[in-house]
Amino acid sequence: MNILAYLLSAHLSALPEVSSHHRTARILFGSRTTEEGDEEYLQRFSDILLNREKDATFDALHKSLPFMWNNDEKYDTVNPFGDPRQLQYHALWTFDTQNDVLRYTSRHGCSQIPLALLRERVWRHVLRNRYNSMTLRVLARAIIRLSTLDFEVRSNTGGHSRRGVHVWITNLPAWEPFNADVVRVGNVYVVLCQAIQEGLSMAQQHVSSQDFSTTESPSTTAFGEPQAHYMILSVKHIMLCHATSPNSLMYTVPEPLFNGDYGVGPPSDLALDYLIWATASARPRIFTPLQSLPIEVHDIILDYVSGGTVVAAKVGCLLGLGSPFLWKDGPLEVTLMERYKIRPTGSSVESEVWFGEQKSGIVYLARRS
Repeated sequence: MNILAYLLSAHLSALPEVSSHHRTARILFGSRTTEEGDEEYLQRFSDILLNREKDATFDALHKSLPFMWNNDEKYDTVNPFGDPRQLQYHALWTFDTQNDVLRYTSRHGCSQIPLALLRERVWRHVLRNRYNSMTLRVLARAIIRLSTLDFEVRSNTGGHSRRGVHVWITNLPAWEPFNADVVRVGNVYVVLCQAIQEGLSMAQQHVSSQDFSTTESPSTTAFGEPQAHYMILSVKHIMLCHATSPNSLMYTVPEPLFNGDYGVGPPSDLALDYLIWATASARPRIFTPLQSLPIEVHDIILDYVSGGTVVAAKVGCLLGLGSPFLWKDGPLEVTLMERYKIRPTGSSVESEVWFGEQKSGIVYLARRS
């Protein structure tokens, strides 16, 4: 399909005596024939502008956009849509650096967004904005399934030539959500919330509604008092609480968990410790005579589990076998993949994490660093 683009610079003359109507701006026109979709283009634009200063926008786009620019500059822009000849074109992207906007035009209409959004990392909408309770329950369910090893790793050993990203920005998770905002996971109550303070209030209300003398409680204090443990989960943050009575709720400092930008703020070690500790009672406990063997023997056994090290690592976690997983496959680094990588037959194993029959979008591939 044919994609068109205009790149407009700021006015060359900023003199006050020259009216804005008569100031000249550079107008570059380009085109490209491609099979890439609109979302892939947006991701590409974001990659170009990420962390760029506003003044560097025009030069960065001119240098890195994949369009073939005409040698002659234009004095105006043309909208090809609305004309019978429009059928040969899929879309027109107009980068107006003067007004700092990106306009998208197609036969279906026109829309625009600030270029400033593309200078920031474009994350999925559910992590950029406040999302509804159903999305919260879906995301929280994924976190709990991962931490309790309630997932399947499917290995792809064949080649494929698919292109694009594993998860489109418009995709919503398809696996089953939690059915409430306060759910029991093992011996812990998980409180799902948009903000930690909101979750703390929900935990307090839940504590007040419990009859500690009659309700099954997960544990007791050193003095034999029943206590209830809570994990407050906002996806972006995590906090642990415990209560020994309706009027006694103690809690930790919130720790950053999944805030949508691993490069800027990865989960803290303590946040992951909280998550692993809180869900420990919900993970399956499997006892096997193999556990009495030396770790070196464990590692040899796990090498025969699968062609990919991610599957072997999960089996090792389930059975309590083997050395810590170092995210290696021989000399190769096992890395998280955001996009499909063309893989000829014989390539290293691609490992996809599934929740039942639903893709999670988490894909690992061993490759050279």
